[in-house]
Amino acid sequence: MQFMLRGPAAEYLSSRIKGLRITATALANMASRGKGPQYHVINGRACYTPDALDRWIAEQAARPVTESHRGRRAERHAQSAP
Repeated sequence: MQFMLRGPAAEYLSSRIKGLRITATALANMASRGKGPQYHVINGRACYTPDALDRWIAEQAARPVTESHRGRRAERHAQSAP
């Protein structure tokens, strides 16, 4: 099984999604929120497989967008207001 660290995984994703740049920092942020591609921790480092990265791309493409990011933020702000 082939594994990639975050930097090469980000480059792999960016090469597969034309016009969208994914960084290692973005992958780390997604992982910290329990989102993003599945990864394994080997010797304390996040490692991704090409299959997991391709699966994540397919899942993102299959999920329809029902509202804008700005709309969700405004809705959350309105709910937290006194």
